[in-house]
Amino acid sequence: MLEAIGLLPEGMLKSLLLTELSRRTGVDQSSFESLMARHASPESAGRSVSDESAPPPMVEAAPVVGEAPRGGAPAARGTLGLMARALQLLVHEPGLVERLPDNDDWCSHEDGDARLCREVVRLLKAGRYRSAQVLLAHFHGTPEGERLAELARREPLVPKGLRGTELDNWVAYFQRHRRQRSPQEEYDALLARSRTGERLSQQERQRLNELLMELKG
Repeated sequence: MLEAIGLLPEGMLKSLLLTELSRRTGVDQSSFESLMARHASPESAGRSVSDESAPPPMVEAAPVVGEAPRGGAPAARGTLGLMARALQLLVHEPGLVERLPDNDDWCSHEDGDARLCREVVRLLKAGRYRSAQVLLAHFHGTPEGERLAELARREPLVPKGLRGTELDNWVAYFQRHRRQRSPQEEYDALLARSRTGERLSQQERQRLNELLMELKG
C-alpha cells in the first residue's frame, strides 16, 4: 500500500492516505514519508515532476477519524493534521486569504488547529498581516506563535503555483464535512467554542440561535 501511495503526486489525496495509514498502524507519518523518499526510483521521481503540473485531486472521502483529538491539541510533531495543512498554506502565502469564503465556519472544530486557523484567517482578512514575518511577530512568545513558526519552517508539499488550488480543495473538503453533521452536532460544536471563551462571529451567533430554535422544535 505504501508503494502505491508513493506513486501519487503530492497533494490532498496523498496526505489523507498517509494520515489514515499512520492512524491504523500507529507509525508516525513522517516515517512513511522518509521511507518513500529513500525508495523513490528515478522513474517515479520523473513522474512526480510531471504530475506536479496537475491540480491536486479533490477528495470525496469522509473525514479521517482520529486525525486529532476532539477539542484537543494539534497533531504530534512530525505529522501535520488536515487543518494544519490548510493553515500551513496561509502561513507561507498569506495572500491566499483572498480565496477563502466570507465566513470561517469551514474550520473544523474537531481539529486542534481549528481555533488558531480561525484567528489567523480573521487577522489576514483585517488586512494588516500580509507577510509571514508580520504574522509570526503578532503571535511571538505564545504557544500559537510556536505552532505557526513550526508550520513556517516546513515547506508545503505542493508547488507554489498550485497552493491556491490546494487551499480551495481543503476548504471544500471541510465544508462537506460540516454539512454531514446533524443540527445537534453543529449546535454542540458552536456552543463548545463559545464556552471556551472563543468569540463567535455574527453569522455563527445567528446560526447558534437558529439551531437552538430548530432543536427545541
